[in-house]
Amino acid sequence: MTDPATLRALLLPYSEKAEILVARVQYQEPQVRALLRLTQADGAFNISSAAKMLQVQPRQLFAWLSEHGWIYRRAGSRNWLAYQTRLQQGLLVHKARVQRGRRRPVART
Repeated sequence: MTDPATLRALLLPYSEKAEILVARVQYQEPQVRALLRLTQADGAFNISSAAKMLQVQPRQLFAWLSEHGWIYRRAGSRNWLAYQTRLQQGLLVHKARVQRGRRRPVART
């Protein structure tokens, strides 16, 4: 193993693999940081806030969650709902809020 050419030929595939892995880690680092921010966050937050933490547009996150079976819309509704399985797993929560609307005047005859 004193021949430099033989040693280089033996080590070249491993150094190429190491370079590929380093590039992959550098590419994935922003996603890993975003995931850590989400997993280490305390309490519940809405999907738009989660999108900001992930540094994606809320529309993209809503679409991803819908495509992957996390949320859905009922026909004719604007509101997103979590699938029951995700609620039971404790991965998503629904927060109830009371909206006070304007009172409509009653027509008197």
